[in-house]
Amino acid sequence: MSAANIDRKAAFFKIITPYLTRIFENAPDFGSAGLTIVFHEGIITRIDISETVQRRVAPRQYGG
Repeated sequence: MSAANIDRKAAFFKIITPYLTRIFENAPDFGSAGLTIVFHEGIITRIDISETVQRRVAPRQYGG
């Protein structure tokens, strides 16, 4: 791996670290989190965070 690639990787990691930290600090007990990084001409232009929380729900009882 060239020095340029290592520098680029370090720069990308520096940009996304706060978003990763946010995800890990707010991780739900049940659910998922995602990070989508959009690149344009080799630079990060947008970062999307997705979070879902799942909860266990008791089944409804249908009686007659």
